[in-house]
Amino acid sequence: MKTAEFIDYIIEQSPASAGDTAAFFKHMMADNSDAMLEQSVTKKKAAMIIYAFIKDVLGLKDIDWGVSKALRDIYDCRICANAIAQVVERGILTPQSENLFGGDIIMNDDGLRLAAQKLKACII
Repeated sequence: MKTAEFIDYIIEQSPASAGDTAAFFKHMMADNSDAMLEQSVTKKKAAMIIYAFIKDVLGLKDIDWGVSKALRDIYDCRICANAIAQVVERGILTPQSENLFGGDIIMNDDGLRLAAQKLKACII
């Protein structure tokens, strides 16, 4: 699944009660070039996309960092750090190990679908 397909999948899977997905879609189109939209989805990219949905559509507030504090690579992508922490703390994406997120790992379709299902659980 490419980035654009993952964005579309999240929108398609969200129930009508989730809120307005138009702002999320605009946000994603503004933040990603055409080339970026055609790339495979890394864990850090998935975290950024899911976090944007959490903020833009669900309007959820950030939660305190717990297990995320122990992730040695959380600041490898400084602009991704809070997004990674928020999806890890909510159980949407899991770290590669106890102290490593693994942000550069390319996610497969099953992993992305599972993340979308876990995101959907935040809506209910």
